[in-house]
Amino acid sequence: MSVLGMGVDLVDVAGFEAQLDQPGSCWIETFTGHERAHVGAGTDRGARLAARWAAREAFVKAWEVAVFGEPPPLEAPPFGEVSVVNDAWGRPRLQLSDRIRKELCASLGTEVSVTLSLSHDGPSAIATVVLSQ
Repeated sequence: MSVLGMGVDLVDVAGFEAQLDQPGSCWIETFTGHERAHVGAGTDRGARLAARWAAREAFVKAWEVAVFGEPPPLEAPPFGEVSVVNDAWGRPRLQLSDRIRKELCASLGTEVSVTLSLSHDGPSAIATVVLSQ
């Protein structure tokens, strides 16, 4: 395995929750139905959504690291085309749209494996993404 890029993102949960709750905010629509259902409505909803937002940001950062010295691979971050899915045991994985998967592999010239780790504790949520071949 060869690491092509790594990204990490840290989100302030309270600030993120405030943005979610603002009238007219479209933030919640960025998350898929699967993500919203998995997160539910519990007391840690904001932290769990913040971790999923951090996953999107960490993915973009990992991709940018992988193409260091070259123009950005996309004009705008693909937040609506990246989501977090969970297996039967709750382990997270990043799911990319077909378009983003093709763009990612084309920009790096190889098939790419995407590894995700999420965590939240107290006021912060964090995600790490590793791109490898």
